[in-house]
Amino acid sequence: MLESFFIDTRPVQAVAGSYQIFLVILSYLVASFASYAALTLSHQMVNAATNTIQRRVTHWGGAFAMGSGIWAMHFLGMLAYQMDMFVDYDWGLTFLSLIIAVAISYVVLWLVSLPRLPIIRLLIAAILLGFGICAMHYTGMAAMKMDATLRYVKDLFVLSVVIAITASGAAIWIAFTLSRHSGQYQAQLRGVAALIMGAAICGMHFTGMAAAVFVPFADCRLGVNQGLDFMVIAVAFMATILLGLFTFTV
Repeated sequence: MLESFFIDTRPVQAVAGSYQIFLVILSYLVASFASYAALTLSHQMVNAATNTIQRRVTHWGGAFAMGSGIWAMHFLGMLAYQMDMFVDYDWGLTFLSLIIAVAISYVVLWLVSLPRLPIIRLLIAAILLGFGICAMHYTGMAAMKMDATLRYVKDLFVLSVVIAITASGAAIWIAFTLSRHSGQYQAQLRGVAALIMGAAICGMHFTGMAAAVFVPFADCRLGVNQGLDFMVIAVAFMATILLGLFTFTV
């Protein structure tokens, strides 16, 4: 089974693409925005929620805002990678990757709301959530419909998993710590932490993209101008509206 997933060397006929810098930068900004929303909502859950209903609404709203932001970052990062061959997306798998992202975010906010976060719980959570982030990313990659076989370079694939686990642990610890911080520079610390978390999320994504090897079929269809601009705008717009709504209403 692993033989159909990994590849030892990149064949000479493998398709190589290039990144649109604007979309790469946009994906980082969205990831940072999602991280800031998560940190804001985790603080809200710990310090401002006064009853069970308010706590649940904040929890689910935060999970949806954070999850949609992380998902939008990954989707923008995928769309930023331009190849000559025609690429479409399976909307069922794309939606599944969004559900995974929201579920991951729900667990993160739940962990942050706990009164204590011992090191063993942090390590276990980092591993589980790291695998969850990888599941979201590689489900999104599996949604790509094209006249090519998708394989992964094992070393870079493993590195992406390590980055995901490390980023998850750092994100949980930062969110847990800042949610209990009420000092003068709370907003500034939250902003710096969001930029770091955004970089970690992007690091996992683009490492996973670097691991991907696209081997085209003999009759591979070409399609440089595929009209995906609307999809890019829709994803960015949805992420901005959701994250803005849940960030600035807390």
